[in-house]
Amino acid sequence: MKKLFAVLMLAAVAIGVAVPVPALAVPATLNANTVFLLDQSAVAVSTTGTTAEVTFATVNVPAGLVGPNGAIRIRAIFSHTSSANAKLLKFRYGGSLVGWASITTSVASDLQVIVRSRGTLDSQITYTQPTAATTNLTSTPTSVDGRIDQPISIICSLAVSTETCSLEAYSVEVLRP
Repeated sequence: MKKLFAVLMLAAVAIGVAVPVPALAVPATLNANTVFLLDQSAVAVSTTGTTAEVTFATVNVPAGLVGPNGAIRIRAIFSHTSSANAKLLKFRYGGSLVGWASITTSVASDLQVIVRSRGTLDSQITYTQPTAATTNLTSTPTSVDGRIDQPISIICSLAVSTETCSLEAYSVEVLRP
């Protein structure tokens, strides 16, 4: 039966028939020692011509999924104009700024933010770190209510509207101890 289904799917695609694909079901809870990929993409999105904040991606974190001792790992690869003008790369969780970097004279950035629960669903600590370099890290405490659905947003803003910033790829994972 599975083989027949696969053949029918391939035939439908071959003649140009759109085949609906069921959405990934996010479990209500995760087992211990689990890494769950909430979302990822390598489809580039860009901004130029504005100095306003532009949200490139938004990922929903379902209520309670992270747990009191879990974490959210956000990784994003950006490309941008190399100049003395700032490009602000930002990460928000539930509207709270949980990580950021101000970039000037480089053409690409690979950033990671880990939002860690502090024994409860409404208190977190975060660090932004470039994944290919070492730096002094500054922690950011937040009080996002993880008992309700909360969005993760990946954002860029430009100091000068003639420059460009692109989100090349990202992933958002939930880590459960």
